[in-house]
Amino acid sequence: MTAHLVALLCVIAPVFALILLGTGLKRARLIGDAGAGDLHRLVYWVGLPAQLVVAIGSSDVRAYADARGIGICLAAYWIVFVASWFATTRLTPEVRGSVLSGVVRGNGAFIGLPVILLFAATLPLAGGERVTGIYVVLLGIMVPCFNLGAMLGFLLPRHGVSTAGMRAILVECVTNPLLIACAIGVVISLTRVGLFTTTEPILSAFASTLTMLGASSVPLALLLVGYQLDLTRARDHAGLIGATAAVKLLVLPALVYALGKLAGVDDAALIAAVVLMAAPTATASVPMAAILGGDVALMASIIAVTTVGAIAGMLFWLMVLTG
Repeated sequence: MTAHLVALLCVIAPVFALILLGTGLKRARLIGDAGAGDLHRLVYWVGLPAQLVVAIGSSDVRAYADARGIGICLAAYWIVFVASWFATTRLTPEVRGSVLSGVVRGNGAFIGLPVILLFAATLPLAGGERVTGIYVVLLGIMVPCFNLGAMLGFLLPRHGVSTAGMRAILVECVTNPLLIACAIGVVISLTRVGLFTTTEPILSAFASTLTMLGASSVPLALLLVGYQLDLTRARDHAGLIGATAAVKLLVLPALVYALGKLAGVDDAALIAAVVLMAAPTATASVPMAAILGGDVALMASIIAVTTVGAIAGMLFWLMVLTG
């Protein structure tokens, strides 16, 4: 048991060490807000999309599109969204939107993906490729759901169902760089163009460039998560923030796990699904809250608490899944 725990700690330690380093860089003033903002845009619009194109495009989507894994993620996600919707009816629209976004918009790319990549590296080659392949396919499917759920949470309490609100949701979903990257990766995989296995010099150079670009994005993304951490305002709405974090880190992945066991989902798909849904609240929820009228301070506090809580949460779920 001790050896197993140490092995799992070694899986998640690099992820959270880089997050802590990002916090340290901020306190040491080695990077400022302007530089962090530029890096965040670079990672979000260029680096992580490149990583997803490589991860999906170099895998066999047909083999990794696990129908049961997809089904349990979608079912658990919308069950929790609807339950949270009715549980938050007494909150003001601003607070309600931030709570709902905190529950349903996970950081599957910035934190979940690095955890999966490190975990997959501890497995035999075929097993690691399968876990990673299933994860990136699930991520590609759930990214639009994460955005849709968050935007519904912000817009519906304030405006109800309106043409303008639905148009804004649609635009946000179809212009999301992570979603676009997932779609490109799927096309590359399904058409079997062999971009990442070709020996043709020009295509090979292009594929290598994408691979290097994507690899650089993961540590940068984690440093930026750490840079944005701020627990100073978490005392305000402490109970509400704690409840939101509990739903995000425990209830949602627990529901995925339970549904997966009931549906007979295999181990690789279950690991991918639970890690994806156990990821903390996405840092991109702060600008979304500012644009769509949410409580920005509350949103930032939820992100900070769920990110710190994910250290124990990810370790707990990996122990459950591999014990």
